[in-house]
Amino acid sequence: MAKNKKYTPNRSVPSKKVERSQQERGYLVAKKILRHYDLEPELIDVFTKKQKEILLWVCYDQPDVKAKKERTVPRQYVRNINNDTYRFMKTHYWGKPENQLTYMELATYGLTFLGNLSDYYKENAFVAGTPQAEAARRIFEKFDGDRILETAFKEVMDNIWYWTRCYSRVTYRMYGYEYDFETGIRKRDGWSLNKLTFLLTTRESESKMFVHNGIRRKAYRLFMTADGFYVPGPAMVARNRIYPEAKENETMNIYIQSHALQRFKERLDAVDPSNRNLLIQSSFTNALQVVTVGNSALFACLIDEERAVGYFAFFVHENDIVVSTFLPLTGDNTPEGKKLHELLPLNRDEIVHLGMDKISFLLTVDFEKIPLLKQAFTESNIWPTKVAFEQMFEEDEYPIDMDKTMFVKNYLDRLKQRTSLLKETIRDSVE
Repeated sequence: MAKNKKYTPNRSVPSKKVERSQQERGYLVAKKILRHYDLEPELIDVFTKKQKEILLWVCYDQPDVKAKKERTVPRQYVRNINNDTYRFMKTHYWGKPENQLTYMELATYGLTFLGNLSDYYKENAFVAGTPQAEAARRIFEKFDGDRILETAFKEVMDNIWYWTRCYSRVTYRMYGYEYDFETGIRKRDGWSLNKLTFLLTTRESESKMFVHNGIRRKAYRLFMTADGFYVPGPAMVARNRIYPEAKENETMNIYIQSHALQRFKERLDAVDPSNRNLLIQSSFTNALQVVTVGNSALFACLIDEERAVGYFAFFVHENDIVVSTFLPLTGDNTPEGKKLHELLPLNRDEIVHLGMDKISFLLTVDFEKIPLLKQAFTESNIWPTKVAFEQMFEEDEYPIDMDKTMFVKNYLDRLKQRTSLLKETIRDSVE
């Protein structure tokens, strides 16, 4: 490029200078961007005053959350998600925390700097052989191909994913989201302005009647709603995960009955409705896990990658899986419960009588006062779930109930005594 050729950017620089405060803020964020890419922050100072004005010209507005279609998402939901996303982006960092580069800064001044530099560089606007051209080359080569618009905001999208699933109800309506970079016009000067926008989507419930054991009941279909990058569709499970001999490309639909939802609510009594909505959907979509107990298959309900809080039982009708109930960890037909019942001879009625079929049992009973129970929960692998739940709640939310603790302790002490006497009777009769 000839040295005397004047550069004309593909966007006209406004005749009125960008406000000084924006320039200063953009300058500080540009330094953070350079640190993120392991470049010296002072590299921004290599550019001339005019070049910096062009590079820091704000062309990205603050992100927004709105419904993709009007009147499909309650206004309060939109407002809550928008406010929480704003807070999240102002308080969480992209890359190394020590760089202090918030997602909000990245979405506005950060993308402004990288976008303007990319345009400037691709237009061969820097005079070859100059320090400015070399600085631009180094910066451009660091982020070119980084797919920032697709990957940088994953943590933000995960947060929106959480909220859309919390508000979703399989019996009514399920929510998802898409995202895009919208281009609008800035009112004060008429220049174009880009904006990261999250569009909330909806999926109305879909039901179907099933007859099982002579009883006709309604079940609701589960869906994988819009997830940023993924096309929404029905929740499916590979048939060979239920029937190992099935072909790999065969899939089955998933439905859930109201009875299962009611049992789920009763047994996860310490979990609020929003997080129950989340667990229902994740159990049959991104966190789907099939476990086998004897000849039966169950869907695990996980609160993290390893810890189950219960299991969904189901039956198969043609090409549909119908979830019929929710089993507690202490049930004798679950992996943990089967081991527990080998250690403690309690039947199902006794489990319910003691309240051990509810998650709140793990939080309100003082296990240190009942060593036998603590040992049984540890050996049956229920104890890690208790620890995980304790980390989720404040102590004042579920304080220890000493009356309940003593009730359980006395019951197990009597059970232990009866069991010991029974063993002695059997041993004496054999002798």
